[in-house]
Amino acid sequence: MMSRRNRRVRRWFVLGGILAGLLLAEVVLRALYDALPSRVGLRGEGAPPRDPRTTPRLSAVERALAVCQEPWRPPTATRSTWPGSPDLPPLRLWTTGDSMKAGWGVQPYESFASLLAEQVARQTGAPVELHNLGQPGLGACGQVHMIEAALATRPAPSLVVAQLFSDDLHSHQIVKVGDRAVGTPPRASRNPLHALARHSYAANLTWLAWSLHSRHGPLRFTDKTTRAWFVARISALQASARDQGVPLRIVLMAPTGMPACGHEGMAKSCRTIVEDGGRLAEWLDEAGVPFLDLRAHWATRGPMVLASEAERALDDPRFLAIHPSPEGHRSLAEALLPTALQALAPAARLPAPTEPVAAH
Repeated sequence: MMSRRNRRVRRWFVLGGILAGLLLAEVVLRALYDALPSRVGLRGEGAPPRDPRTTPRLSAVERALAVCQEPWRPPTATRSTWPGSPDLPPLRLWTTGDSMKAGWGVQPYESFASLLAEQVARQTGAPVELHNLGQPGLGACGQVHMIEAALATRPAPSLVVAQLFSDDLHSHQIVKVGDRAVGTPPRASRNPLHALARHSYAANLTWLAWSLHSRHGPLRFTDKTTRAWFVARISALQASARDQGVPLRIVLMAPTGMPACGHEGMAKSCRTIVEDGGRLAEWLDEAGVPFLDLRAHWATRGPMVLASEAERALDDPRFLAIHPSPEGHRSLAEALLPTALQALAPAARLPAPTEPVAAH
């Protein structure tokens, strides 16, 4: 029989072997990756190369925006202009939102925000300044902060279009590395294991693999506290905009792949999107805030999915495409134009519409 001393020595050898293996894995991974694996740029057309060795080293990262309880600093808005008649006052159009509004996977001039501004300039004849304020993966908390930042700008906006998305109640943990939006472990600052995944490449890969293949749905903020917070803040923002004389138009959107939700195997991917889109609509109604409901926008418009996501959907029948193609962005701009023109009529010295634009 093995003596107690031999058993103790054997346990130390096993423990030492495990630690040596983890150390070796860490060394090898650090040789292969210049950044933590989960911080490699998010996928999409126009995204950085997927080879992690081409990712620059992290010198500084910005904390996630979708954390209600933490201090928040809005990113710098991008600005574009369209010329118009010098006899008309310039229209300052501010848009807020996530990757859908930012035009993920398309050129900046192909995004629905840019196309909307172009159409407004053409229809009104006035000069238009478009200020884009947004970032991928904002979540409901980040969205509210973005609207606050837009309303606080001076000179005051002529119109603020705030784009909410059906997954805004999911827990998004997004940081910015240079001009790239990348993902990190959720609630990384609150959980010791997730904190380890922010520093150890081996732990980060383990977390990433578990996250990608976990059968659990995404972490979501659907509790009563979040509901009360959102309803109170969005209602206060609507009142603030009204007091300032700034039209605030909220638009609720859904993924471009929603028409595929009826197919076999898509139930898990679609369930939380459908549920949370409904929740946001209920909360906006509870706050007494009208909104343009475009969740069913893609149902009758054929395939308008970003090419890279359409290809992925063919390979993975459970993948729900999120972002629209350039044609999809154009259709969104066309859907938003009547609402924008109605809101801008006084500032652009336009005749009031004979019929009100439908809103939820």
